[in-house]
Amino acid sequence: MSKDPNIDEVDSKILNMIKNFRSTSKFKNEVMKILVNQLTEKEIQGLKEFFQQIDKDNSGMITVDELAEVMKKSGNEMCQQDLEKIMQTMSTHQQDKDG
Repeated sequence: MSKDPNIDEVDSKILNMIKNFRSTSKFKNEVMKILVNQLTEKEIQGLKEFFQQIDKDNSGMITVDELAEVMKKSGNEMCQQDLEKIMQTMSTHQQDKDG
């Protein structure tokens, strides 16, 4: 357990999903949309709170440094290069969705 009470609230499943994030196929993307639509209001609120815990500067975006900090505090430390790859993959994924 972390000494930071906010980090203790972070769902380890979400951290593992971030840690293992890779480019998704269109099929997987559609399945994720279906799953997200099945979330309850309480679960959505929990995800928003989780995001806000990571987004320390309240910019509405998670930076590599913010992600590195939460991963380290939760015991899932990753090297800067791996974190940058994850962020790049998520950025590319978002651009694909928008384009």
